[in-house]
Amino acid sequence: MLKRAISLLLLALPLFFSVPQAEGRSPGPMFQVATGKATFYSDSFHGKKTANGERYDKHAFTAAHRSLPLGTIVRVTNLSNGRNLLVRINDRGPAKKKLILDVSKAAAHRLNMVRRGVIPVQVEVVADKRGVPVHRGSAFYVKVAEAKSLKDGQRKIVALASGRAQKSKTSRQHARPVTNELRLLSESAPDGRTRYFVGQGPFTRYRDAVSALRKAKDRHAQASLACLPVTVAENTR
Repeated sequence: MLKRAISLLLLALPLFFSVPQAEGRSPGPMFQVATGKATFYSDSFHGKKTANGERYDKHAFTAAHRSLPLGTIVRVTNLSNGRNLLVRINDRGPAKKKLILDVSKAAAHRLNMVRRGVIPVQVEVVADKRGVPVHRGSAFYVKVAEAKSLKDGQRKIVALASGRAQKSKTSRQHARPVTNELRLLSESAPDGRTRYFVGQGPFTRYRDAVSALRKAKDRHAQASLACLPVTVAENTR
């Protein structure tokens, strides 16, 4: 009888762990993807200490989550418009139980959520607190410019590369490493569509990607980061 009860329990375990998270409920530290609602920090928090001891910077791409290890990198997607970006968890929150994430003001602008205040989001863990991608075969990329289509991306990469070549010639700079060269890349959106962008990479560590992002922002103010499977990002034929 006891053996039968144990067998039934083991059979039920996969079903238990496959049940989707209820909206507004923060999943445990090991979750991969969750959906719910998110809001953003008030400007009054700028400069105040976060849970990991850092000062909150409204210009940085960070977020607060109740249970994820501090330092975890997540991809946040605005399910209303498909926009997404990577943020680093450096604080605890939100205070309201119906919300699963608080993002910085800079992240809110990129997600186009400032006017609405609260939006439906998908939150996906892409790297652990060390900045290492959780999925084998994934890497970080710097998104320099988004493209409406494959042809639009090809045109943009030519235009951007031409501008870089001209600037490099006038300043007599040496050739840059391969990871800093502009490339046409792609990603799969939650709606199943393929989105193209001009970017740099791959980078195996988050800190290396952040360093490249800082340099890219000198020329491209709207640059951001992505973490994608290399086979997906570089499949633009």
